Amino acid sequence: MQSQSYCGFCNAPISDPSLKVCSRCAQPVSQPVSQPTSQPCQRSCGTVILEDTAETKEKMDQALSALLKIAVVQMTIGSLSIVAGVLLLIFAAPNYLKKFPNSSGAPIWVGFNVLVAGVLGFLCTRAERSVNNRKLRGRFHSWYIMTNISTTFSAMSLAWACWGMAVCLGDPICNVLKKDLIGIQAVTIGTSLIMWITCSAGLGFYCRLGRYLGARGCRRSCSRDV
Repeated sequence: MQSQSYCGFCNAPISDPSLKVCSRCAQPVSQPVSQPTSQPCQRSCGTVILEDTAETKEKMDQALSALLKIAVVQMTIGSLSIVAGVLLLIFAAPNYLKKFPNSSGAPIWVGFNVLVAGVLGFLCTRAERSVNNRKLRGRFHSWYIMTNISTTFSAMSLAWACWGMAVCLGDPICNVLKKDLIGIQAVTIGTSLIMWITCSAGLGFYCRLGRYLGARGCRRSCSRDV
């Protein structure tokens, strides 16, 4: 009776000894092993192939705990940005709103993007903790895409909010409601800055712990050695 062999890359059992490529990790099986290793294995490019071990689940818990904190901040600050944008439209004089960038409504649509990113991050923390959970991976990649977009939008909103405050300070039209407008613009500047910091931290999180939630990391994806 022939002993069972395992792939030296991903520990998958090799049912057919004539196979030249592992059906699981698509790596050459020129060096099969007689028993699976206990350590996480790597592909030739360095990407770790994770298993649902106690250590991996602990890392996933750490990653999801950090993601939850980021998501709560994103949802909170995104909502505040939307409120500030609506208040700007309510209190601003009509002639003032005609001046760009105050007419852009940036605090509203940027805040909405950050809010959606936060909701996606929160949904990740409610998914089943497993490296094989496709729903978790899909939500996590969606969160990453929205956070990436929101990082650029937040920086744009911050620049436009500073510009809008400068427009108000130098325009006599603002004199009627200057204190209200300056106050709202100050809130917009603050929310935009926090959104940018939070989303930038989210991108750093993706590179550091994202592989436990389905990300390959910051390096290039593997090419299959067939």
